[in-house]
Amino acid sequence: MKTKQPNSVPAFALRITLALALYTLQPCSTVTSTPAPAATQTPPQYQIFDIGVLQVGDIASQGFGVSSGGIAVGRSVQTINGGSQAFTWTQSGGIVGLPNLAGRNFAVSNSGNDNGIVVGTAATSLSGNDRLPVIWQNGVVSQLPLPVGETLGDANSVNASSVAVGSVDSGSNQRGVIYSGGVGTIVT
Repeated sequence: MKTKQPNSVPAFALRITLALALYTLQPCSTVTSTPAPAATQTPPQYQIFDIGVLQVGDIASQGFGVSSGGIAVGRSVQTINGGSQAFTWTQSGGIVGLPNLAGRNFAVSNSGNDNGIVVGTAATSLSGNDRLPVIWQNGVVSQLPLPVGETLGDANSVNASSVAVGSVDSGSNQRGVIYSGGVGTIVT
């Protein structure tokens, strides 16, 4: 009996390119409800950068967000079971790794603001087991405070005031949360 071998994907095929999209918005007209002809609309403008991977030997990088000032965030995957490291990227500074939270070898940065504050998730597996919300400030990682009674969480976005939002729990119990002033509060 012949057994099916898993598909093998070369490491170079897993490398992901982060696209920084800069959109040109068109003014809205309330005078007429007829859309302008397609030929007169300005197409969106894009700049695409290959950010590469964080370290030689990493098998993939994934971009998850870009601040309005051009700070990109994501993760570089070492191996599927070996870990991942969060990063920031700028056109002038390139890709810079962020430290992992102790005991969590899989990290991802999901959002950053133009003040250099980055938020994300630290976990014990690439798929997000035992995930905790984290924040990087001045290159130092720390866990964001979970609401009382919660043991799992994510941080998905951060604004200019360093207020982060994300979620706690999982599945049908997952709820939105705000991390502000050293407190995690469930959105009700």
